[in-house]
Amino acid sequence: MANVSKQDLEKYIHAKREVTLLAEDLKSNAQAASDTVTGSMSQHPFTERRFTVIGTNERQLKRLKARLTKKEAFCEKVEEAVDGIEDSEMHTLIRFRFLKGMNWPTVIRKTGCRLSPDAARKKVDKFLKNF
Repeated sequence: MANVSKQDLEKYIHAKREVTLLAEDLKSNAQAASDTVTGSMSQHPFTERRFTVIGTNERQLKRLKARLTKKEAFCEKVEEAVDGIEDSEMHTLIRFRFLKGMNWPTVIRKTGCRLSPDAARKKVDKFLKNF
């Protein structure tokens, strides 16, 4: 779990939510905006005609894609670090608390851990300090 701090674990759930929101923004912004304009042919006969203009905001899309890529890389790094924890109990406690965003009483109930919520929190804090 090298290169991942407790602060990174705490930021993970927010980064994961942001990934979802950015993906939604990209999907909605990737849809081209369109408008209809009136003009005429450039050659004879100069008949009036309607043209549809379609486009996207490429700068905004590029910015959203860059941020999405950065957040996905951060989430991947944290997930790989947590997956690398050999101790099954510690892996489960950290996964439920930080990756799933559960509070300590819920983590204890879901995992069937025989520790109190405070004891589990302290055990995880001690484990994370050794990294």
